[in-house]
Amino acid sequence: MNLSVSTVSTDPFDDAAFYPRRPEGWASIIARAVALQPQLRKRAAAARKARMVPAENIRALFDQELLRHYQPKRFGGNGVPWGVHFHVGRILAQACPATGWISCVVASQMLYAIRYEESALREVFAKGHDVLMGNASAGINTSATPVEGGFRLSGRWRFLSGADHVDWVLLASVPNIGSTEGYMLLVPRNDFVIDDTWHVAGLQATGSKDVVVDNAFVPKARALSLSNFWEHSASDALPEAGVFTATRDIRGYVGSGIMGPLIGMAEGALQAYVAMTKKRVGATTARTVADSEVVQIRLAESAAEIRAARTLMEQQYVVLREAGETGRVLDAAAQLAIARDRSIATRLCLDAVERLARQMGAVGLFDSNPVHAFHQDLKAAAGQIAVNFDRNMQPYGQWALAADNA
Repeated sequence: MNLSVSTVSTDPFDDAAFYPRRPEGWASIIARAVALQPQLRKRAAAARKARMVPAENIRALFDQELLRHYQPKRFGGNGVPWGVHFHVGRILAQACPATGWISCVVASQMLYAIRYEESALREVFAKGHDVLMGNASAGINTSATPVEGGFRLSGRWRFLSGADHVDWVLLASVPNIGSTEGYMLLVPRNDFVIDDTWHVAGLQATGSKDVVVDNAFVPKARALSLSNFWEHSASDALPEAGVFTATRDIRGYVGSGIMGPLIGMAEGALQAYVAMTKKRVGATTARTVADSEVVQIRLAESAAEIRAARTLMEQQYVVLREAGETGRVLDAAAQLAIARDRSIATRLCLDAVERLARQMGAVGLFDSNPVHAFHQDLKAAAGQIAVNFDRNMQPYGQWALAADNA
């Protein structure tokens, strides 16, 4: 059987289940992402070595308007429904995982930024519509001290993906002594510095470095209490952005952005494995590797797992999109199930790619081997808190077995 990459990997245009009624501009958005793959693939190795996405990649994403999905239309947004970034990130990550990561994980932060009031949004977009919004999730010794007109912010935050390119960053501050409320604050580039701490074994090119803020003033318009940030919005931009019809709880959406690039990494590994295996000859057997029935079976198993993971996530995005557009708040059980499914989809992808890497033997150990590179990036992504297996599976099991949940 003459296998080709297209027959064992998922077609990026195979979106009928995800969008039975495709939104306006969908085909153009997907086509622009596909068109970028060749140049991203050429720069992927250099990006890992530099530990940052090349500026050329960021410029290309802006030029092709692949970072504006959830900006308000009046600030250049394209107003597409929630979930378009999943496929864009997936397609780009097939060529360069870090660029897919930026387009999906980082760019989707705009969904959270538009929860601030109008004056804050005008400040964010004061210099134009090409704005990259980041989020540093892990704070160390942070403080937001109330002062007249706002807060004085200090501290260190870790894991700012795309740190070399972001224009604004969302930073969470723990409650001050004597206070029960923390804040999510919008901070511009001029008010923070980057500490290059990102020396890692996978996802090197995401450049997820530390952010340091020293006594920066943050006006009240750019500070939301954490309870309001997650459950309420001061902005009237949400309906215009095409994401929500009401200012609703967004906790079920947090973490879903990672899934596009994560599945794209698995698809990229599968594509690279097929392309290499077709040409490989066993070093000790002198046989064409592709003729091995074991290789064929393992390939089919991995392809099925990756497809299953993608299908599971497409279904989840349908649920999230419908809930957002109708204003339905996801209950605790639904949020637990969402985290569970993200984690099992991640496990499926990781198992699939690990199997492919093992099948390559010593050939799979070389840094120049694209399957190895995808494998390392995927392992790093699988450790992210939103998809960490143990952290997200156990709470669902606990809920399902609770005595009052008959």
